[in-house]
Amino acid sequence: MLNPCILVTLFGLSAATILDSFKDHGIVHEVYGEGRLVEEKEKCTTYKMELFDYINSLHTNEMTEMGKEMLKRRIYSSFEAVCKSFEVPIEQETSVKFGKINRPTLRFMDRFEIEWNAQKFERDLQSLFLENKIGNPFLNTIGNDSLLLAGSVSPQDFSQRTTIFPNKCNVDEMIIHAQLCFNISNNPQSGSVYALAHAGEFLADDAVFAYYEIPEFVLITAESVFPINLSQCKVVFGTYIYCFGTPSSDCDLKTLAGCPIYGRKAGDGFTFSRTFGTSGKIFATTNIVRF
Repeated sequence: MLNPCILVTLFGLSAATILDSFKDHGIVHEVYGEGRLVEEKEKCTTYKMELFDYINSLHTNEMTEMGKEMLKRRIYSSFEAVCKSFEVPIEQETSVKFGKINRPTLRFMDRFEIEWNAQKFERDLQSLFLENKIGNPFLNTIGNDSLLLAGSVSPQDFSQRTTIFPNKCNVDEMIIHAQLCFNISNNPQSGSVYALAHAGEFLADDAVFAYYEIPEFVLITAESVFPINLSQCKVVFGTYIYCFGTPSSDCDLKTLAGCPIYGRKAGDGFTFSRTFGTSGKIFATTNIVRF
């Protein structure tokens, strides 16, 4: 039977012991990957990354004024497209008229440099969003105030110390509004991210199906279990899941105390499903299931 008064102390126990306790409590779990919990107020700050210095560094010396205007339109268009492709919100619709390049009226070198510069901008911006690092192509966007903010002595050192998470794009002003976090790879709160769900059970001769409502995702470290909101987590460097903040919850996964209990009337032909993880389902049924 369900027992909301089970008292199992997990402090100081290993992650393996915690998972054993989940099994004893009827909690289904599935690992998603390695993760870290970032204390946002202590480790992160808002950051405005202006791209005009980068754009001005593009090679346009041989271009005509018409060619430069066409490149500008292409850059604005590419900026908007890349932000949308990474699902970074656009702060406002741009007032720049992209238009089409009237290729026959442009010199060959204009057409060549428009294409070369536009593709370079797209690749560099995509790398920024993928790697979450202000790397070499954008080092000239880092000002002295930013260096002081990170306690850095050079743009290269700033790049190593920080991780950037774009929040929205202002296409008109060529600005990325972002969250900048410092030395998060050294964060001690590291472990594994798990999807959780309480399996539940049938009670009263299968007349009722009951289950605990518990956090859907957690970060398990060597000693603790932290509920997390997966929508506030980001995969960085292709390996770690960085999560910012923990949602408030009265549900104590160490004991199941404070976790709401829900019951559904069951009987013949009863089937009930719940979400597990990002795409899984857990089914409870009184029907005969053949595999």
